[in-house]
Amino acid sequence: FGAVVDRMAAAEQFATQGGPIVLVQVENELPSTDKAYVEWCGAMAHAALDKAGVSVPLTMCNGETAASTINTCNGNNCNEFLESHGQSKRILVDQPALWTENEGGFQTWGGAPPPGKEPYFWGRAISEQAE
Repeated sequence: FGAVVDRMAAAEQFATQGGPIVLVQVENELPSTDKAYVEWCGAMAHAALDKAGVSVPLTMCNGETAASTINTCNGNNCNEFLESHGQSKRILVDQPALWTENEGGFQTWGGAPPPGKEPYFWGRAISEQAE
């Protein structure tokens, strides 16, 4: 992790350096069986950013999340995630809502969505959105 952060920082790729990297995902879908490891991941990632002299938000995806990172949603419907404030209970309280993995259907660039997977916003069809 540190080697990648150092390399990106040397190339001035982080937003605080004027680059395009605006956040970094530390881990993905960790179970709650080893909270010490989860917290270590968050601390390790912050230490790597600090050492490189850069600062961007850190995320952990859909599962156990270190206290120093933002919990994000994976799935084809993030309504329950939002309504329950994520697994961390901090989403829309003191952290933003982020949807990092849309598992609800994929399409090729410029192609039509598969039947039944027409455009929707956070799990709701466009036709269901309030006007």
